[in-house]
Amino acid sequence: MSKRIAISCVGFPVLSETFILNQITGLIDQGYHVDIFPYFECSYDNIHEEVKTYNLQEHVYPVKIPPKNKAVRFLKCIYYLLKNIRHSPKLFRCFNAKKIGKPAVDLTAFYYALCFLNKKPYDYHFCHFGETAIRISLLKHIGFISGDIVTFYHGYDIHVRNNNELKQRQKEYALQFANGKLNVVNTAFSLKKVLDLGARMETCLICPVGLYIEESQKKYLQNRPGDGPLKILSIGRLIPLKGHEFALLAIKNIINSGFSNITYNIIGYGDNYELLTQRIKELELGLHVFLLGGLPRQKVYEALESCDIFLHPSVSDTDGRAETQGLVIQEAQLFGKPVVAFDSGGVAEGIGEQSGFVVAEKDTNALAEKLLILLKDANLRQKMGEKGIAFVKNKYDIKRLNNLVFGHL
Repeated sequence: MSKRIAISCVGFPVLSETFILNQITGLIDQGYHVDIFPYFECSYDNIHEEVKTYNLQEHVYPVKIPPKNKAVRFLKCIYYLLKNIRHSPKLFRCFNAKKIGKPAVDLTAFYYALCFLNKKPYDYHFCHFGETAIRISLLKHIGFISGDIVTFYHGYDIHVRNNNELKQRQKEYALQFANGKLNVVNTAFSLKKVLDLGARMETCLICPVGLYIEESQKKYLQNRPGDGPLKILSIGRLIPLKGHEFALLAIKNIINSGFSNITYNIIGYGDNYELLTQRIKELELGLHVFLLGGLPRQKVYEALESCDIFLHPSVSDTDGRAETQGLVIQEAQLFGKPVVAFDSGGVAEGIGEQSGFVVAEKDTNALAEKLLILLKDANLRQKMGEKGIAFVKNKYDIKRLNNLVFGHL
């Protein structure tokens, strides 16, 4: 009988969170039964094809979000109790204020538990982002669920700005560090942060987010860019952390140097869309830079296949938060693209020594210089691309990484 895994996450399906989708499809291909428990169920209008081909929508069980109005919350609690009367002995564990305090009093534990009713026990609970592990650890603490808890930390969930936030986060994560089986981080940069929050070293594992190469991707790997302007590509949400404003300055420097036969495409959506649109206009880059919005995976693959260089200008934001891995960097290398990036957070750990250039954070002159080297040298682009493919296949194979996690359980 196949092992059962519950994937808990903030939202699903989220277009930008391919790392969760990669893990799910990889686990299913390895024979595991997977169900998904998101806090929010997102729209299915613009999704990756794998959500359909793996019929994942039939395995999504969203959390019942507690109503903000206390009276409505209480009345609905009574309704759900009566509706699930045969589970009442188990549900009453959610009201044990002596054991879990506030989540019992404000009924959040009860609402969190509802999505697990009528489900067979799970062998493992894979929690993506620390906040979901808080919820799952709470349910295990009261004996509502069983199975080992594995938490995957991805960035904002382990970032703190000051000592007060550090103490608060340590308090929030104390239960999951006590009840969790394994805390998985993607880089050494992330490991230090999790240890600072109170995790024990013996429960931690450095295991980068992996890639799963499906048949549709393999066909793209057979192709290479054609004639026309050289194409630079970035993929990421349009937020300050992704550093697109610095990338625009580097592109402007390149054009000012006399090398204008380029296009720079940016795939992603976010709050900085209007700001970036204005900056493109101000820098007179309208003929070279294009904001393509959020795209499904197949369109992203097509863009990766047709580009010449992948640019990842991620930086530390005003709160000091930095990217911990940047899975798209590995995707670009798997497509045989040389990478140019800032040395921010854990980004450099995910670029092979001979498959890209890493420059000082926010140094747009150095960024432009490395881009120019690659733009002018097709042979170097090809050599770096080949090194990148080997680097990613050796270090980021999703099946091997899934087995690495299970090897520590």
